[in-house]
Amino acid sequence: MTYWHCCNKPAPAGTARNALANSSTPSNVPIWPSRKERLQPVACLLHDIGHLVDGGDEGDALRGIDARHEERGARLLRRWGGEVVSEPVRLHVAAKRYLCTTEMGYLATLSPASVRSLNVQGGPFSAAQAEAFIQQPYAPEAVALRRWDERAKDAAACTPALHHFASYVKEQLATYQP
Repeated sequence: MTYWHCCNKPAPAGTARNALANSSTPSNVPIWPSRKERLQPVACLLHDIGHLVDGGDEGDALRGIDARHEERGARLLRRWGGEVVSEPVRLHVAAKRYLCTTEMGYLATLSPASVRSLNVQGGPFSAAQAEAFIQQPYAPEAVALRRWDERAKDAAACTPALHHFASYVKEQLATYQP
């Protein structure tokens, strides 16, 4: 189960649960979310795991170093969830750069730490870079991951306990077949 199931919050647009809730013809809607939909929350939950592998990167952004945590995290997660998990993780930094360029006011919503890392990671995309980014496979999923990550920083949001997520991640990754 994902966070929106636990908190009685509306499911993100484009998910099977959202389509079912808003459809007048439920027979056309899948009852169970697709494998991709089930693995997207795994990518969201683990997208910053690259900060912890290979000795970690604590303080690197403060020193002006881009530790490429997205690449390290994607390499680690690829073996358990394939591209459905690893590619949104690999692209989540680029998605932040994309949103800063394409969405008026997005940059102003970022925390000071996120702005600092954005600058180290290359800053907002140019218009051409943004267009090239969004054409990549898994770019829309990376943008969705960024949006979920930003919502997760809301201290008033309903968030299930860690054990809930741990069991979900274990269940989804245990069933992965490359």
